Amino acid sequence: MSPLLRRALTVIVGIPWVLGWLWVSSYYERPELVVLLLGGVAGIAAWEYAQLLLKMGLAVHPPGFVGVSVLLVAATGLVADRALEFLGLTILVLLSRAVIRPGGDLAESLRAAAGEVLGLVYIPFLLQFFYPLFGDERGFARAVGLLALVWAYDTGAYLVGSRWGRHKLAPRLSPGKTWEGVLGGLLLAFLAALGVVGVGKMVPELSGIAMMGHALGLSLAVSTAAQLGDLFESLLKRAAGVKDAGGLFPGHGGMLDRIDALLFALPVFYVYLRFLLG
Repeated sequence: MSPLLRRALTVIVGIPWVLGWLWVSSYYERPELVVLLLGGVAGIAAWEYAQLLLKMGLAVHPPGFVGVSVLLVAATGLVADRALEFLGLTILVLLSRAVIRPGGDLAESLRAAAGEVLGLVYIPFLLQFFYPLFGDERGFARAVGLLALVWAYDTGAYLVGSRWGRHKLAPRLSPGKTWEGVLGGLLLAFLAALGVVGVGKMVPELSGIAMMGHALGLSLAVSTAAQLGDLFESLLKRAAGVKDAGGLFPGHGGMLDRIDALLFALPVFYVYLRFLLG
């Protein structure tokens, strides 16, 4: 089976499942289903991240890191508007573990703690922006809009880059990424943004000019964040000396490989909606 076909099959199976889960949560007003979904995503991604740190030579504790990551996501979802407090407490737990860790090199303990704290901010803290995005009467439409933009950019970048890509975007981090792919991703993301802003009921009714302007602004902001998220995970994988963070999804790698763009796009999308679209 070709890599493209494996990627396509994974998307065909995965997207309806995710959207169906979110629709059930929204329609039946069961926010705990979103907590369960994000907790599972965070747990798998945290495990993969911890394995990357181990491959870098850092003496992390994967079960403990997964545990605090899942607890942070669950606590934030169950108690609204307490993300910073919960993040602070979990950071204290990780830093305290470095202090009381018996034996070993002190500098190594600091590097391991720094890697775990970075992981908390990178995975569960960024992921929790999904809660305020999803938590109102337009939450399902907004969640679908975000996913559509990220998937559109990723798809456009992959298709155009693999066919016409010539000029490398970041050869040290990801040799396969090209500027042609970026342009293809931006174009498809803009088309998706037109649908999201114009007919997706994600925002109040807009005039034609405002709709075009916001579609352009939203697609540029989310696409830039998505690309940076992809490159940040490439940096992690390069440092760890691996091609994929995991093998959970055929043709796509692991959980981190699937949500790397989403993690960076989530806060950008949320802030754009809150302060520019209301």
